[in-house]
Amino acid sequence: MNQLLALLYLLLSLTNLSVAQENCSCSFTVSADDEDGCKVYGQLGNDVLIPYNRASQDCLDKFNIRIRALDTDQVESLCGPPVSVTGLVNFIKFDSSSAANALKSQLSPMFFDSNEDGSVYTLRSNITSSSDGSNSLIDCTASSSDCWSEISNYLTNDDKGAALLETMCDELYARLNNGYELEQSTVRIAICNAIADTQTTGSDSCTDLYDQISDIQASDAAPNDCSAFGLGPAENEIPDACVSGPATTTDDDDAATDDDNATDDGDDTSREISGRVESQCEGLLLLSFMVAVVVAAKM
Repeated sequence: MNQLLALLYLLLSLTNLSVAQENCSCSFTVSADDEDGCKVYGQLGNDVLIPYNRASQDCLDKFNIRIRALDTDQVESLCGPPVSVTGLVNFIKFDSSSAANALKSQLSPMFFDSNEDGSVYTLRSNITSSSDGSNSLIDCTASSSDCWSEISNYLTNDDKGAALLETMCDELYARLNNGYELEQSTVRIAICNAIADTQTTGSDSCTDLYDQISDIQASDAAPNDCSAFGLGPAENEIPDACVSGPATTTDDDDAATDDDNATDDGDDTSREISGRVESQCEGLLLLSFMVAVVVAAKM
């Protein structure tokens, strides 16, 4: 009897570990091809979660879907870890995307809402040199390079500016996340429409997801409109991500040398906490498996 109980416990541990690995959610901090096997959770308006297979980049290309304005490599080059202050300043200076504009909006001492609708933030004519404590005015119309140097100094040496680094990187990672996730919602709708029109578009490039949506369409759970396949999980709780996002720290080359002025990377960011929780869960499952093996061996 004891041997049977041990065997059952062993099987239960293996099952829990397998389910946790197979049903872990996509983090959307990396491309589909770099996060194979994760699930994209959604529902059809009835709060019943569906673990969709994540469409590959080849599948997205098949339907000409490209929504994200940022790529993982680009965001990681800016925010790492570690954060590159020089990289962020150059991104703000030379990039005209909405993402760069969103970062400018967080630097209100240097930029202002020129259209008064949040659409365009422009470098001010004069900014205050606060990073060196002089509080002198810098004429940006006379020397824009001096102003951009001050922005870099502000993010590196000023307490308030350095504190913005994590906020700015959180903004970029959130946009990356939303872009990846919206692409998945969009391609599910596209596949549904292709199936409804008896087309085979995507059947070769989106095999797993195509078959999954096809099965749902053929079942009693089929929605009345393909737009339902674009719904996310709403307020429903989903499993932990298979891959946790990176933490935010500051590049030593760009960071202040004074401990009082450097960014505080001693505090755990939300991405670090997510990674620890994920590791702890995996550790508990593995521990359960090891205990079961030991118990079975002694009986």
